[in-house]
Amino acid sequence: MQVEGLEVKVVDEETAVICLELLPSKVVILQGFFELLEGVGILRTLDADRALVCVITTKSMLSECIGVLNAVKDSVQWRIAELPKGVTFLE
Repeated sequence: MQVEGLEVKVVDEETAVICLELLPSKVVILQGFFELLEGVGILRTLDADRALVCVITTKSMLSECIGVLNAVKDSVQWRIAELPKGVTFLE
């Protein structure tokens, strides 16, 4: 599903996931933004070697989550990635 130009995977009626790839040195910075903004989303690393992460959020916070991602895009330099097959913690 596309939301505001980003690919969003809807896991269930409450949960949405956005998969991103970024530089390994930027993962902690992106995580820090989400920790500062409690409740907007949770960052989980899917593949540390590729710096592949996902942001898990609720459907009610999806717009705010996308706003945060867009606000930090220049400093974090993330790009949309596909959710790898076999990611079981989301199913």
